[in-house]
Amino acid sequence: MTAVNAALKPEELEAVLAAVTPKPAAPSGSVAPRDFARPLRLSLDQREVLRECLTRALPNLERELSSVLRARTKVGLSDVDEIDAEQAVEQLRIPLAAAPFAVADQPCWIVWDNAAAVTAMELALGAPEVKASEPRKLTSVESMLFKRVAQTVLREVAPLLEIKPENLRVATLLEELGSPRDVGERFDPRRLLILLELELPTGTSTLRLYLPAPASEDALGPASGAKAALPAHLGAVPLTLSARLGAADVPLADLLAPSRWAT
Repeated sequence: MTAVNAALKPEELEAVLAAVTPKPAAPSGSVAPRDFARPLRLSLDQREVLRECLTRALPNLERELSSVLRARTKVGLSDVDEIDAEQAVEQLRIPLAAAPFAVADQPCWIVWDNAAAVTAMELALGAPEVKASEPRKLTSVESMLFKRVAQTVLREVAPLLEIKPENLRVATLLEELGSPRDVGERFDPRRLLILLELELPTGTSTLRLYLPAPASEDALGPASGAKAALPAHLGAVPLTLSARLGAADVPLADLLAPSRWAT
């Protein structure tokens, strides 16, 4: 047998080394980022369960909205998130196409992009052609139709979250919408934000639902599954917890004055 010595090219040597080098094992778990300045009440697993529930309700919602808007309406679920109620109101711009309501005395809203809502209403009310509309205040008839849209959406979504909407109305001005803090000390700032994508002959737009956030992580019930165990690779990670109950600035003269601390 004759041995043949041939020098490997650099790219061939890299290929050989890649084939024989053992690959590192994949981590047994992962850590989801968490912003403690923005507390969330739903875990990632619970949000996924909620997405699945909402997705199953979309076909019936499509049929109902198609009937209300008198046009083929496709509905998709863009996202499920949590948001601060006051921050949500600050993001709104007039003229509004909003439907405020209450759930257990907490203010909630359904908001549709004004221009998209106006165009959809005009089509549903018999406009001769489909064309983009400029933002404007809804007429009384359009407001009634928009209220029917909001009622239809809540009729499908509310049972999934076990909520009971009350006092649904239409608001076109921020003053009509009111402040989230109007309920006083009972005000809960957290809101569940559900983004529904509506596809109509007039175009695609987003319907935003601001609903009460669950009071605890158990609000979705056993469907969310058992809590996952801490991944093994995190067991040895040190964690420091600290708390500051309060602070006060005391002038040195007051601190040294014996009469001030006498009993």
